[in-house]
Amino acid sequence: MSQFPRWKSITVLVALILGILFAIPNLYGTDPAVQLAARNYDAITPPQEQAVEAFLRGKQANFVDSYIEDGKLQVRFSQTAEQLKARDLISEDLADTYIVALTKTPRTPKILR
Repeated sequence: MSQFPRWKSITVLVALILGILFAIPNLYGTDPAVQLAARNYDAITPPQEQAVEAFLRGKQANFVDSYIEDGKLQVRFSQTAEQLKARDLISEDLADTYIVALTKTPRTPKILR
């Protein structure tokens, strides 16, 4: 028999589980990324995302993943050199359409975001 009431043990267990869930994303780290926003401040659409992906593939810029978050396109890379290459390519050829920013993007799986 436990010395503590059951509700106290359950409260500690719930707090422990919540703490672990909030800490898990920190284990994944970050990747170099390029963030693209439309020059006219509209949200990026999936066809625009596919067009940028096709542009980068055509220029042999190897990216890991891309996704739209808060109306901006995030393109993840495995190496900083690829990130810089993609930034330069987009700045040269798509500067009239997109604003480009270098950033770090978490590697956290989509289910934990």
